[in-house]
Amino acid sequence: MKIGVCAFILISISSCVKEITLPGQSQATKMLVQSLIDNERPIRVFVTESSPVGGSTSINGIAGALVQLYKNDSLLQSLPYVFADSAKTLGVYQYTGFGIPGNKYSVKVSHPKYGVETGTDVLPKLPVVNSWQLIEYGDTSNQFIAKFRLQLQDDGADSNFYRINVSQEGQQFWVNGVNDTMFEHFELYPRPELSTILSDTIRDYDKYILFSNNNFKGQNKEIDLQFKVADLRNVVHTNLTVEIDHVSFAQYQYFKTVEQYREQSAGYQSAAVFSNIQNGYGIFMTQSIVPMTTAVK
Repeated sequence: MKIGVCAFILISISSCVKEITLPGQSQATKMLVQSLIDNERPIRVFVTESSPVGGSTSINGIAGALVQLYKNDSLLQSLPYVFADSAKTLGVYQYTGFGIPGNKYSVKVSHPKYGVETGTDVLPKLPVVNSWQLIEYGDTSNQFIAKFRLQLQDDGADSNFYRINVSQEGQQFWVNGVNDTMFEHFELYPRPELSTILSDTIRDYDKYILFSNNNFKGQNKEIDLQFKVADLRNVVHTNLTVEIDHVSFAQYQYFKTVEQYREQSAGYQSAAVFSNIQNGYGIFMTQSIVPMTTAVK
């Protein structure tokens, strides 16, 4: 079964689509339910059709479903269907409120053709950051590599999972062929590289870092990382954000199995990509976000 899976670029919630073959699944089309709940954005639930191997690669949204969102087993709302993009090509069921850390969230998706599918996850508590610092902003002398340090206080739980994202946005200028100065908004999503040893590290589609607390349970862990940044010579102003997220086991396990799938040898079928959607396909996962933003220029 070839399943369209949204590669959640967790800073912007991109709708970039990856295709993943899930071994052992039936050829019957089912609903694919996907959601990422956090404390920074409205809650969105994508409901689309799965497609069999050799079938269409287009993403077909399902507009006629009843999507019910619950917090701690109490109904929050039956979610309205709205368009997720300006071109009105992909719809989403949306709750305008944000997730509240420490609470359990569930979704129940009902459709007369596809039946009922459910998913549940607990939104972790906010990660505790004792300190953070942009140590160096790169320039031509070091190939625009920036260095960043944070101190993360783990709460000592048996298993905690975290991720680090990096983004940069601002305004830059350039001069066109008739000597006019043009201004434009820019966004970058650099790949962070660790200078600190962490346990159980994996990548979100070979980009952002996820890891466990196995080598610093209950400790204040200093984490150093570096990443490529924008050349400031043509930049008017820019902000740099490093984001530390406390993620659920479901999110960690999802990206771990996606990484295993992507690294498997040609023709070899590994275990299926992790899903916590009952009676269907997809992923319902959570994260609590602490952004650390520096106004660079």
